[in-house]
Amino acid sequence: QANAPLKDDQTFQNKLVSCRRRSDYPFCSPDEVHFMDMAPMQVVSVSTALIPFLEHDDANRALMGSNMQRQAVPLLTDEEPLVGTGMEGRAAYDSRTCVLSKDDGVVIKLDAEKIYVKAVGQKEPVLYDLTKFKRSNQGTCINQRPTVRVFVAPYDGKITKHTNDYIEVTPDDESLGQPMRFNLREDEAEFESFTKNGASVKAGDSLAGQKVYAEKRDKHDNITRRATILADGPAVDNGRLALGKNILVAFMPWEGYNFEDAILISERIVKEDIFSSIHIEEYEIQARETKLGQETITRDIPNLSDKAFRDLDETGVVRIGAEVRSGDILVGMVTPKGEADLTPEYKLLHSIFGEKAKEVRDTSLRMPNGTEGIVIDVKRYSRENGDELPAGVEALVKVYVAKKRKLQVGDKMAGRHGNKGVIARIMAEEDMPFMEDGTPLDIILNPLGVPSRMNIGQILETQLGFAGKRLNMCFETPVFDGARDGDIEHYLTEAELPTDCKFNLHDGRSGEKFEGKVFCGYIYMLKLAHLVDDKIHARSTGPYSLVTQQPLGGKAQFGGQRLGEMEVWALEAYGASHTLQELLTVKSDDMLGRARIYEAIVKGIHSIKPGVPESFNVLMQELRGLALDVALYDQRGERMELTDLEDELNRGGRRNKIKLETIERII
Repeated sequence: QANAPLKDDQTFQNKLVSCRRRSDYPFCSPDEVHFMDMAPMQVVSVSTALIPFLEHDDANRALMGSNMQRQAVPLLTDEEPLVGTGMEGRAAYDSRTCVLSKDDGVVIKLDAEKIYVKAVGQKEPVLYDLTKFKRSNQGTCINQRPTVRVFVAPYDGKITKHTNDYIEVTPDDESLGQPMRFNLREDEAEFESFTKNGASVKAGDSLAGQKVYAEKRDKHDNITRRATILADGPAVDNGRLALGKNILVAFMPWEGYNFEDAILISERIVKEDIFSSIHIEEYEIQARETKLGQETITRDIPNLSDKAFRDLDETGVVRIGAEVRSGDILVGMVTPKGEADLTPEYKLLHSIFGEKAKEVRDTSLRMPNGTEGIVIDVKRYSRENGDELPAGVEALVKVYVAKKRKLQVGDKMAGRHGNKGVIARIMAEEDMPFMEDGTPLDIILNPLGVPSRMNIGQILETQLGFAGKRLNMCFETPVFDGARDGDIEHYLTEAELPTDCKFNLHDGRSGEKFEGKVFCGYIYMLKLAHLVDDKIHARSTGPYSLVTQQPLGGKAQFGGQRLGEMEVWALEAYGASHTLQELLTVKSDDMLGRARIYEAIVKGIHSIKPGVPESFNVLMQELRGLALDVALYDQRGERMELTDLEDELNRGGRRNKIKLETIERII
């Protein structure tokens, strides 16, 4: 195996080594070994290799942890894990989301959007453009931030000291205070000075820039030097993958709010935007050439108030920076009306006066239900400008709307060990349990989520994370070759923490101490893409299916909740006949009853007379379509048509029965 101990001459230290031979794992003599593993983690994927203490997790939970890391949402600010595996840097570097230097050189100038690098042997600096607040395919935000530095003079002054290690600038105005020192050997980065000793500088002048390197193989010692990361991408911090945040956790039950994997979090997490993220949605509308005429993108839309146009420009497109809510117009568009769309009165007027119908209907692009945000970009394409568009499309407009989403009740969170849960309550910071030094907890997880799931890796991560927080260190514990119990105990002792990581906690509301000691530490938690804003849905009245006249289903169609046959069985078994009749008629596809129920509510009438559901009529017609003459008879034995049935019900109704006619009546 890769971690078998070796001597100085690179031969095996032990007389017997653990090997693999076909499906067996024998102990063999070193002479019998032909090949050796490169690394213990070579058997797992990249996402699995990012789970610390993987060897202590059950395979099912490790699989969940591996998959859920791919669902993590990039946050407003990124934070690398206190406990990693050493793969975070390689994963970020190879992800192609960071900006890498193409040449050896020095950073001479930078801002939030551009980095200028003076390459060795070139006169003109190389410009690197950064991607700012662009939409990813998942609707999250792609934002690159510079990691390299340039030292800039804070005021007018003179360089009074200049060594290989630092530059000291003394202000001309003595009231500005002491001279400022800039270290040229800071954070393992090397800086090249642009100035000399005694030189005068103005506020904003560049004093020194960071040296950067390109990826290349050195001729002398065959060492590959990796390119410097100039800018971090989304979910990258300091060149390392950073999918979540390190937060203070306690494993304890708290009044049932973390029952069944629910999570209790502190309001501090919300207030300080620790798990806030930016989401960008794309809305698109096409203006087509129809049989009745050209669809037009315009501000001139009939029968709307002035308030509806307040954020539209002269072309009918929403302005950048506008705050939009559900139902607001993003792009105004009108479509010519056909003869079929006209009312009978309108047709009569046209037949009398002989005028050509010139009416249009509003087909504008609007914000969907339950959404809001700020317009950050608008893209327009048209055939007139030479843009390539699909056949029949004359113009196309895309509107990008951004929304900052804070953590809220119903959002899904997870650790890296398959320990997932939904936020059940956000507690005030002062009401959260606190440690003996007064530090309130950030998150409370249920201890029952650990033993049966057998993902002990989260416990070890929490212990080592607390030591890392106290010692201001980040740990790398590779998969199958990481920290042992003794290593964790050593760092906990060095950080002056108890080796079992159990502490006395006090109730934030009463100040009383909890009975037993509680396991606490720092855990790395992710916010997943399953956000409650995308899932929550409610319907009062909405669209109905044309054939069955039943409400549509799903959030996208603004539909209702399905009441299937098994739910009907449950209500039948319970004997809730009135509830069942109401659900299957007036709340579904009884068209007359639907209209009458409004009248009953307005007049305060409590008795509702359900009619015949439209699905009954559909069934009757379907049977007739099978060449069966299905007839409907009233109590007196007289045959009725479906239209007669509706009239009877309107007049008070009679008892009816269905009968299949004799063979002579079958068509």
